[in-house]
Amino acid sequence: MRKILSLLLVLMLSACNSTPSVKPKVEIGYSKNTNTASVKVIKSLSSSDKSLEKLAVDSSKGVGHMLNCKSGKMKRTWANGGKTEIEPSNPNAKFLVLNVECVEL
Repeated sequence: MRKILSLLLVLMLSACNSTPSVKPKVEIGYSKNTNTASVKVIKSLSSSDKSLEKLAVDSSKGVGHMLNCKSGKMKRTWANGGKTEIEPSNPNAKFLVLNVECVEL
C-alpha cells in the first residue's frame, strides 16, 4: 500500500511540474488618433475557444468609452478570422484578438 501511495504522489508531482498554469490575461492596445483598439485575450490551452471569445467581447465593452466614441457604437471584428493561436512567449497558452473601432453616426 505504501508503494502505491508513493507512486501516485510521484505521478501527481510530475504532472504538476510539466504543465504550468496559465492565468487569464487581457491586453488592450488603442489609438485615439484612429479611434481603433485591439483586445487580446490569453488563456490556457485547455480553455474553450468560446470562453476566450466571451472574455474578449466582455472586455471590449469598455473600449468605446476609452476611445471617446461619440455615438457610443463600435464595430468589432475578429483578427485571424476568430481563430485562436498559440502564444509565442508561452506554448501552454493560446490567444485571440478582437479589433474594435468607433462607428460615428
